[in-house]
Amino acid sequence: MVSINPEMYLPDRLRYILPRIYTCKVSCQGTYTVAILNDEEVGVAKCNPTDKYDVQVGVRIALARAARRLLWESGQ
Repeated sequence: MVSINPEMYLPDRLRYILPRIYTCKVSCQGTYTVAILNDEEVGVAKCNPTDKYDVQVGVRIALARAARRLLWESGQ
């Protein structure tokens, strides 16, 4: 598990929630990428077996999924 700056990977349409993110950890294991925001919101990205694994794409997808969960639970 590695701490990263989410600003580098979060899609533009979700950047307005950056002030609400105080921790961001990412783990890449095989073809899975897991992102954890604020020690509770988890986003997972899995590479299709026929595709070539790209770490940056996996991190972006996992962060976007974790951020959306953060938004849904806050009612936005």
